[in-house]
Amino acid sequence: MRKLQQRLNVLGADPPLEVTGRFTDETNEAVLAFQRQSFADDANEWDGIVGPHTWGKIDTDYRPPEIDATEEAAGAHVVGAIDQLNNQASGPDAGVWYSYNYRGAYPERYKDDYAAGYADPSLFTRERALAWRVKPRTSAAAALQSWMRGLTIAECYTALVASEFDALRGMIGDEKFDQAFGSTDRNVPKHQRMFIAAGGSQVVNYFAKTEGAESGDDGTAGNRPAKPGEWYYFMNHPCYLLKHPGGAWQGENSIYMGREGTDKKQMWAGLGTSGGTGPGGPTHVTEDQMLAEMVEAYNLDRDEDDERALAAAKAANGGVLDPQLDPANKAFPEKLSGPDDILNAEPRSLQVNGGPNDSFVRHGGFVRGYGIRLDIEKVQALRD
Repeated sequence: MRKLQQRLNVLGADPPLEVTGRFTDETNEAVLAFQRQSFADDANEWDGIVGPHTWGKIDTDYRPPEIDATEEAAGAHVVGAIDQLNNQASGPDAGVWYSYNYRGAYPERYKDDYAAGYADPSLFTRERALAWRVKPRTSAAAALQSWMRGLTIAECYTALVASEFDALRGMIGDEKFDQAFGSTDRNVPKHQRMFIAAGGSQVVNYFAKTEGAESGDDGTAGNRPAKPGEWYYFMNHPCYLLKHPGGAWQGENSIYMGREGTDKKQMWAGLGTSGGTGPGGPTHVTEDQMLAEMVEAYNLDRDEDDERALAAAKAANGGVLDPQLDPANKAFPEKLSGPDDILNAEPRSLQVNGGPNDSFVRHGGFVRGYGIRLDIEKVQALRD
């Protein structure tokens, strides 16, 4: 029964079914809806019974790839996936949210545990903060669509991991996706089961560097070496984590959405980007608009998330706050005047005892070397 519910969800059950393993009234309605759509010319099939004809149609519809295994098709699918995450209907039980946005919108529904993220616990196990693995005997395709539909509380990196997984699924089909990453029909080993996380996700095994990342040429603002659907990173001011040790705007994992409008401006989107005025909508932003959003986030006063992070850093440092985190020591600017303050900031590596700790040198703005895309040859090998 769980298999039926999960497959109906993959095939678009509306509203999505709760995966209970019981033939609920909602499951019956979803079966009837599927039969009416699939056997439109044969009302005799509209009986709510999941017999050989219905199962056969479910299997047929469940298996095929949706898109060609090409770089262009993969890029277009990723563009569509990030648009879905940003523009789909949301509410207390739907949509993909940052924890602080959900807390602001639904304070009565918010739980402190949501700071570590949330995805449907009937389908996922949260292994650490913002890291979810699909459960045993669970369809990875169904779990992925549940994650993308919500309610999910995550952040920009995991949102893009999910979008890349969805493009991979679209190219190989639901059945092979489940065989590789989580199936109702067999026990997929834990390390193979889909892991949506900022580190350790299997989808990185199907990544390649973009041509732009390999080129050694950053291009210029508004003319970056990117193709639609490619994933790049824009970094906030190198001292952002000193000003906001609990903040979520240290940078933006972004998908290049293509050129838009009569002036053909390069547009980008990440989870929750806003401020765009072009034909792609407010979540499609230029590089300048994205940096302006980062300035706004930097200039906010410290909030309760920052205070919790500061308390944790102090406790980890023997009860003493690291001097870099104290505004009185002026280790970081209190306010930025504009995007140029990000772009022209002196690069630095944050080595804060008990607080933010980076092993790489941060510099504000576009990070060319981060550019990644799905490797079509690897995808084709999985598909074939």
